[in-house]
Amino acid sequence: MATYEKGDAFDDVALIQAKLGIAADGKFGAATERAVKDWQRANGKDANGMVGPDMLLALGLDDLVLLENGDEGDLVKRVQGALNIAVDGDYGDATERAVKAFQKQAKLKANGVADRKSLDLLLGAAQTGATPAAPRSAQARPAPSATSGQITSWAYQLAEIEAKDIAALPVDLVVIDYAADGSDETAFKPAEVAHMKQRPGGGQKKLIAYMSIGEAETYRYYWQETWNDAATKPAWLDDENPDWEGNFKVRFWDPAWQAVILGSANAYLNRIIAAGFDGVYLDIIDAFEYWRDTKAERANADQDMIAFVKRISAYARAKRPDFMIIPQNGEALLEDASYRAVISAQGKEDVFYGIAGDGRPNKKQEVADCLACLAPARAAGIPVLVVEYLDDARRIADARAKLASLDCPAYFGPRDLAEVPTDQFQT
Repeated sequence: MATYEKGDAFDDVALIQAKLGIAADGKFGAATERAVKDWQRANGKDANGMVGPDMLLALGLDDLVLLENGDEGDLVKRVQGALNIAVDGDYGDATERAVKAFQKQAKLKANGVADRKSLDLLLGAAQTGATPAAPRSAQARPAPSATSGQITSWAYQLAEIEAKDIAALPVDLVVIDYAADGSDETAFKPAEVAHMKQRPGGGQKKLIAYMSIGEAETYRYYWQETWNDAATKPAWLDDENPDWEGNFKVRFWDPAWQAVILGSANAYLNRIIAAGFDGVYLDIIDAFEYWRDTKAERANADQDMIAFVKRISAYARAKRPDFMIIPQNGEALLEDASYRAVISAQGKEDVFYGIAGDGRPNKKQEVADCLACLAPARAAGIPVLVVEYLDDARRIADARAKLASLDCPAYFGPRDLAEVPTDQFQT
């Protein structure tokens, strides 16, 4: 299948729908066509409502890409150039014959259809924009190698941030607040963001902005004085988190709260994108447990959270196709394939230590339950970024070894996230 269009009904359509952040039912109907057109307009493409090879590559669905007679586009031009034939972007009879000849020489099935294997051999993964072949479960989301590079080290700081210190970190990815002290007055400018992305000695790191979507924070620019009064606070605003002063639970499915997060130039996500961050680190994902279990107000709160994350993903990637979406905690949602399809990595606190208090080992069953929830992400090739709030060298060594055996990039620091202990990055 070279192009997907209205009327199609395949499992592959569900992968496309998940990328676009809409209901993934596998049926290419009017709603899917509208979502495709919206994406095409946002990315300066011809809004024809059909998903062809170039769009599949842009969405990170490399495994669905193939070219056949009748296709057009930039990828066709690259194939023609590699075959040393006329480059016109039109996959016609001459291109089909040249592909067949190449396939015979490469001992592939010579059908003239440039599938993933043919494209990788002909162009190489780097030239196609594709990533090396992987199981379909890993292809249903932006692959780490396509969006983030191989993440082997990361850091996490939300307070007392100095741009020069972040720039000096020799890591692949850093999560920081979008502002030096959390307030809008100290929001990082695009030039500062670009500076912090630099790696010592050359190259770049991914710079990810923290954004809470399950709680509202009184120190953020969006907070309004009327929200402090019970008589005038919005219906979506709930009680203060007893563990974190100034953080209030929100009915995150409410359109009014979601409008605070995205959809206008002044919205939280929009400001992060405009500043040049590479993605968002979504906190209080596990708020669905509060509304579903603790408060028993919203039976389908887990599905509401999945839908919200999908919406954030679709909105951000319509503007920046390589934008990273990294939820923290709420790992029970990972069993949902459509949720896994829209995230770039999974953040997780306190895997081996900290549930009962900083530095205290977690119970075996707690660890087992946590790892079981994280298993779908690891099986799909989704990086699991673990933070353990430890300062004891022996416990750090223990956690580091265990996390290394799981291929989980680890970061060790204080729970207040006010500094990055740099000795852990020394080799």
